[in-house]
Amino acid sequence: MKFNKWTVALASAGVVSLATAVQADESHPVNTALSSTTLSGYVDTSAIWNLGTGHTVANRFVNTDKTRQDGFNLNTVNLKLEKPIDEGTWSAGYRFETMFGPDAAAMPGLIADEIALKNAFVALRAPVGNGIDFKIGQFDPIVGYEVTESFKNPNFSRSLGFNNLEPFGHTGILASYQINDILGLSAGIANGDSGFGLNGGSLTAQGDQTGNSLSQRGFNGRASTTADKDASGEGSPGQKTAFGESSKVFMGSVVIKAPESAGWLAGSTLYVGAVNGHTENQTFEDPVWGAKDPAAEGTRADGSKYQQGEYKKDTNGNYITNTRSEGGDPTLLYVGFTLNTPIKELTVGASADLLFNGDSTKATTWNQQPAALSISDDPKLQTPLGSYKRNSSANAYAFYTGYQITEKFKISNRFEYATSGYRAFLPGKGNANDPTRDKMIGETLTLDYQLWSNVLTRGEFRWDRAVDGTRPFDDRKNDLSLLASIVYMF
Repeated sequence: MKFNKWTVALASAGVVSLATAVQADESHPVNTALSSTTLSGYVDTSAIWNLGTGHTVANRFVNTDKTRQDGFNLNTVNLKLEKPIDEGTWSAGYRFETMFGPDAAAMPGLIADEIALKNAFVALRAPVGNGIDFKIGQFDPIVGYEVTESFKNPNFSRSLGFNNLEPFGHTGILASYQINDILGLSAGIANGDSGFGLNGGSLTAQGDQTGNSLSQRGFNGRASTTADKDASGEGSPGQKTAFGESSKVFMGSVVIKAPESAGWLAGSTLYVGAVNGHTENQTFEDPVWGAKDPAAEGTRADGSKYQQGEYKKDTNGNYITNTRSEGGDPTLLYVGFTLNTPIKELTVGASADLLFNGDSTKATTWNQQPAALSISDDPKLQTPLGSYKRNSSANAYAFYTGYQITEKFKISNRFEYATSGYRAFLPGKGNANDPTRDKMIGETLTLDYQLWSNVLTRGEFRWDRAVDGTRPFDDRKNDLSLLASIVYMF
């Protein structure tokens, strides 16, 4: 313990004792607060080899996206300061957690290039009943089988639901209450996310940064103001914009945990959660298709006949349209469980992410010039003109199996199935009959080995396959990769 010169002088004169000085120094408010603060973090690295030519992959989390293929990667460096709240008192604490490196660029708390605030909240406890815990600030999402930290997951690469359907974080307030050893509840409200968050961030509320409602934009997405237009002079009735100030995200969850008296089931958990955002209704102008006047007949290549059609125009040569209004609140329903088995070393789990109205703000637009589209007069071959809303649902299911072979050696497997109405999971266009829908399966096998203290080393094989009739992986249905990961935790 070091003392300043005045303390030493007073002690030598017998005015104070060094023991008293030590006690006073230790009871200083700053020292008291820091004494219960913990510092932790990790360094996450990997190397990935994509089998075959090309780097096109499914819509994965950034740590295994196309930019990380066939090379060595520093994924992230994480630092966390935390003071946990005390049990049963009017207690306060905090968590401050930062991410550095390429993975940080995917986080909603990005504050600079490759620097993000993952968590920054005040934690409070109100001693009501068993204690109500609050988080105020930026906090982790309340839904999901997997988390941002790779070493806490069964596999290094993330699931399709994690990256494409689940939020990565929220800024708001969250309250949690543990009713008993079996049942826990949480509920919260947070800000929306101007990027809609299908590839990270919060489920959101939408508004228009320019002050115009999306419905003010004209046929084919022509913007009503210069600010609405993109570089080509065109806008889109479904472009992403800032959220309205009164629009918020609501969330809630229930967790059920098997008690110790449940035998081999003890510790098994069932988790149900929901996150709901808001999207304003939008107006779409659909061109009217009808039979040619005068009537005319055409012949298809197979010899069959059809009545020729066309998009109708008024006397001024403008397309005639029907107006419709569509929209809906994006809502994510999550259900997941982990199940212990009579075989102590074996665990199983599953998760389901069900997103409704996930793409309700996005519309496909087409050029108004029929010549540019080579529009056929065959009703079966006519190309859509104007703008239309795509199927907005998306589902992702994952099934997990883990076996602890030895104290340091573990094997984990994940099988996935995912489908959406707006190409949430696969790159490129869908098949000709259903261009916006996608469907895929995934298989991931991971081997864990802890040879060094505080270090997790992994080897992993991942196989993604398109089962919607497309070849999205550089003209292949399958994408195969091998990776190695080393994470140091402190």
